[in-house]
Amino acid sequence: MLSLKNWKGSGAVFLICFILISGFSFSWTSPAYGRSRIRFSRSKEFRLTAKSALVLDLDKGIVLYDKNSEEVRSIASLTKLMTAMVFLECGIDLFDTITISREDAKISAKSRLRPGETFYLLDLLHASLMPSDNRATRALVRATGLSLQEFVGRMNRKADSLGLVNTEFSDPTGLDADNVSTAWETAKLLKVALSYPLISQITIKKSYKFFSINKRRRMHQLSNSNRLLRGDYEVLGGKTGFIGKSGWCLAVMLKNIEEKLCVVVLGASSNMRRFAEARHILKSVIQLEPLEKIGFTGELGPQGQ
Repeated sequence: MLSLKNWKGSGAVFLICFILISGFSFSWTSPAYGRSRIRFSRSKEFRLTAKSALVLDLDKGIVLYDKNSEEVRSIASLTKLMTAMVFLECGIDLFDTITISREDAKISAKSRLRPGETFYLLDLLHASLMPSDNRATRALVRATGLSLQEFVGRMNRKADSLGLVNTEFSDPTGLDADNVSTAWETAKLLKVALSYPLISQITIKKSYKFFSINKRRRMHQLSNSNRLLRGDYEVLGGKTGFIGKSGWCLAVMLKNIEEKLCVVVLGASSNMRRFAEARHILKSVIQLEPLEKIGFTGELGPQGQ
């Protein structure tokens, strides 16, 4: 569990982080090829239910697997990667508090965060990124002092600044099907998001416990929705997402021996299937020749190590 004491003085720390991150840049060129299916061992072909999928070797700059990586699709709660970046760039003290409102509660019935409960922003950021809590996400947006429209505007301006030409946001939670991107641009979004140390640290936690700070303190236990954290790979960060129109989505960065890989699965047929398909692709592509070199330059700087 992240100790709150370790985050005191966070304002100064994050100011330094943002200055460093502002110098971070890389330019990607979309791949010029279309669909690809890879053959697995025993001459059996594994067919993905995912509508789009992509695996990149980030260190070598090569594509290991591509299926419809330029197809524009709804990305559901993968949206929260951009939400977290924009929230952090507002420079708010993470030990400020905010109370869950009835308006926050209207958008999500599944959350265990009750209207009237008050939390540190740091704890709500964990809730937004780990189990993808929508009430927590809306409360974080309110804490910035920006209107919903202003916040979404910043999300889209940041997407533009990163060259995400096929990515567009309409709300910060991902519940709106009009939050769209491609597997290719989602991989880039993930790489940038994980260059923020706090986002990286939060998204690799399997669990996290915190309390409301009301007079009657209530304990909350979070579990990360990314099941690859409980597998054989060294996960460096990631995010899951689902709404009916998007299907089951996953974006994750992981390390295999000395290779840093980015895996994106969009539109899988079930919760477990998205993880199974990611694992199947990974097990195969590690042994195959790359499909093609990709045109991106610039390595992760100190913020992404």
